[in-house]
Amino acid sequence: TRLSHYLLGHDKSYLAQLVFGATTDTLDSDGSITEHITPDFDLTSLDAALVKRRGLQNQIPPMISAIKVQGKPLYRRVRDGEEVAPPEPRPVTILELERTSDLVQDDSQPALAHTEVRVRCSSGTYIRSLARDLGDDLATCAHIGALRRLDIGEFQVSDALSGADLGDRDKILAALMPLNEALPETPCHDVTSTEAEGLRCGHQPLEDWLERLESPPASLVAGQVRLWRMTDTKGALVALGRMEVDPEDPETERPRTAVVFPDSSSQAEGGGACS
Repeated sequence: TRLSHYLLGHDKSYLAQLVFGATTDTLDSDGSITEHITPDFDLTSLDAALVKRRGLQNQIPPMISAIKVQGKPLYRRVRDGEEVAPPEPRPVTILELERTSDLVQDDSQPALAHTEVRVRCSSGTYIRSLARDLGDDLATCAHIGALRRLDIGEFQVSDALSGADLGDRDKILAALMPLNEALPETPCHDVTSTEAEGLRCGHQPLEDWLERLESPPASLVAGQVRLWRMTDTKGALVALGRMEVDPEDPETERPRTAVVFPDSSSQAEGGGACS
């Protein structure tokens, strides 16, 4: 739970079914259809549209979304009948966008056509908005028929437990991974037992500790590193560090702990040195 905040910003990958020819108030198949425009394009045009949608762009989030307006989620305001303006466009990046199936027309619904795409995108991207925008690009309308998240950062759906497995304690324990493996791309350095105990008691990291970072990135030398890991002699995650502006000197940044983790071995024995 303490790490979840730092995982949400990772890139994500999805497998999505795009349905062309109709759109809904939620931009997915759970909503009510609000418009029909019979699609009139071929695979060449579709592939060209996918290529154009790659890269950095401004995206307008769906009206039915969890974005808060004056402290209240937008979807709740819409469903309560309030009149609200569409959200402001937000910068997102579509890193990959590839078609994984042909364009299929349903015999029972000749006015609709669907295809499947794989998307890799930055955090904050709405795949429902991507479907809407692709529909506009192809002079029709569109929504998401089905959506499956494939990964977030280093976490793959292929490694996830099934719903049935969540009732099996042994399978859950076998699937647990050390906290230190949750942010493998984040720079890391070891701390001594004394330093680890100090961090867990509220001490702050020292600037010279950053010299121990494995292969320090250029951004660190420039004072721009935002996050790094500190591990103890057993390889357990002790804390995440980040650079913060010194309140007494606004032009200077100091290393600080972003979050600290208790000694799991001490917890198992009923308490740690700082308890």
